[in-house]
Amino acid sequence: MAGCGILVRPIKVAFLCQLNASKDMGGADIHIRNLLNALSDSNALDIHVLTLSKTVNESTKKKEGRITYHILSSPKLPRTITGITIDHRMLIKKVNELNPDIIHAQVLGAPYGLAAMKLCKQYPTVLTVHTLVDLDARNRRGTVKEKIHDGIWRNLERKEIASIPNFIAVSNSVEEELKKRGAQNVHVIPNGISEDWFNIPNNEVDGRILFVGRVIPIKAIETLIHALKIVKIQTPKAHLYIVGPASDKEYKSKLDTLITKFELQGSVTFTGPKNGQELEKEYSECSVFILPSKNESNPIVLLEAMATGKPIVASNVGGIPEILDNDVEGYLVEQGNAEQFADRIIKLLADSNLRHTMGLAGKERAGIQTWKLIAEKTVNCYKEILGESR
Repeated sequence: MAGCGILVRPIKVAFLCQLNASKDMGGADIHIRNLLNALSDSNALDIHVLTLSKTVNESTKKKEGRITYHILSSPKLPRTITGITIDHRMLIKKVNELNPDIIHAQVLGAPYGLAAMKLCKQYPTVLTVHTLVDLDARNRRGTVKEKIHDGIWRNLERKEIASIPNFIAVSNSVEEELKKRGAQNVHVIPNGISEDWFNIPNNEVDGRILFVGRVIPIKAIETLIHALKIVKIQTPKAHLYIVGPASDKEYKSKLDTLITKFELQGSVTFTGPKNGQELEKEYSECSVFILPSKNESNPIVLLEAMATGKPIVASNVGGIPEILDNDVEGYLVEQGNAEQFADRIIKLLADSNLRHTMGLAGKERAGIQTWKLIAEKTVNCYKEILGESR
C-alpha cells in the first residue's frame, strides 16, 4: 500500500573481541570500547558482544543499552594455550546459538580470529586488523616464549587471511601488509577520537614533554631519552613525563640505567598508567607530545594529542604519516634519530605561536576521525558485506 513504511529488522551483529581491564588497555582495546560505544547509538544494529574472561567462574549475560554482552568463562591457563584449544570453540558454539546476520571479529590470531575463520563459511564475516605479528616481532627481544607465541600466531594469521573474506584495516599501511599476504577485500576504517577530547582545556606547563603508551621496546623510548639529553642543553626546564604501564621490567631497567647515565633523574617521570581525567590532565599540561615508536598502525594517542591542541613530534613510520602531516600538525622525523627529535622539540618549546598554530591544525585534522563518523563507516561496511552476500 502506498505510504506504508516497511519495518526493517536491525542487523544482528556477533562482535567477537577481548574486553580488557582499563589499566591494561592498549590501542586495540581502546578502539574496541569506543567503537562499541559509538555503534550502540545506531538503531540499525542489534549487537551481541562475545568476550572471554578468566575472572568469572561461569558464563554470564548482561544487557547495557542496545548491546548484549555474553561473557564466557575461560580456563585459568595461558591465553596462547586456551585460545587455540578451548576458547575459540566456546565462541563458535555461542555464535551458532545467536545465529547472527554478520560476524565482526577483532584481532588476528586465537581465539577471536580463529573462531571467525571457522565460522566464515556459515555467516558473512569481517575481521578488524590492528597489526600483524611480523610487524611487532621484529621489534621484540626474541625470547624463547616470544618465539613460540609468534610462530603459532604467524601460522594462524596466514590461515585466517587466506580464509576470511573481508577485513577492516585501521590504516593504509596495515591494508598494504594484508594485501601482501593475499587478502582480497580490505576496507580501511581508522581509529577514532571521542568528541569529549576536543573540550579539554589548555593548561600548558612550560617545558613539559609527554609520551603516552606502553613502556616496551617497540616504543623506542630510549630515543626520547637521548633526545632529552640534547634538549636540556638549550631548555634546562624541559621535563619528560612517560605515561603508561611498564610491565617489561628488563626494558624499564635499561631506560633507568640510561637516565642515570645522562644525569636526567630529576627530568624524567614515569607516572604509570592513567585513564579518564588523570590522563586528560597530562595532555592538558604538556607543551609537546612525542611518539618515537619503531612502528605504529594508527595510534590513538596521536589523535588524543591533536584533539587537545598539542603539537607533535613523531617517527615517520607505519600509519603515523596518515594522521600527521609534516610541518602542519607537528613534525615527522627519522625513526631512531635522537638529534632530529631534539631539534624539533627545541624548536617547539621555544615558540609558543608555532605550538598554537600546529595545535589548531591538529584539532581540525582530528575532527574528521570522531568515533561517531567511524561507527557510521563501520555500519556501511556491514551493509556492503551483507549486500554482497545475498
